[in-house]
Formats: sequence, structure tokens, C-alpha cells
Amino acid sequence: MLKTNNMLGIVIKDYYETFCLKKNIIGMIFSLSVILLVVPLIDNLYAFVLIVGITLPMMGASTLQSSMEQDEISKFDQILLTFPITRQ
Repeated sequence: MLKTNNMLGIVIKDYYETFCLKKNIIGMIFSLSVILLVVPLIDNLYAFVLIVGITLPMMGASTLQSSMEQDEISKFDQILLTFPITRQ
């Protein structure tokens, strides 16, 4: 039970750092708006697949990177080492 609560806390922390901080949500909205503006202007299927294939993974990676950046600022890795570990 304790392990589940710790993992839930980590997931909630990452959600908050990714989607609830103002600077991160502004970046996500900007990226999504650029994609929505560029996609209708593309008339070639290859260019469409290339743009979508590059930009969508970059948006996901930037989301994870912002969460990792917040972890480094707060030294969360050192706090994580103090969490109890069970055999379950």
C-alpha cells in the first residue's frame, strides 16, 4: 500500500509540474497552436507526415524535460532515496 501511495504522489507531482505550471502550459499551447496553423498549409502527404512525426514527439519530450528540470531544481532524486522500500 505504501509503495502505491508513493507512486501516486510521484505521478501527481509530475502532472502538476507539466500541466499546471504557467510557463509549461504556455509552451504546450504555443506548440499546439503552431502545429494547428502549419498543418492546413501543407499540401504534400510526405511533408505532413514529416512535420507531425517530428513535432509530436518533441512536444512529449519537452513535457518530460520540464518535469525533470523541476526535479533537479528541488533535488527530488535525493528525497526519493529516503522513501521506504518494501519487498512487495
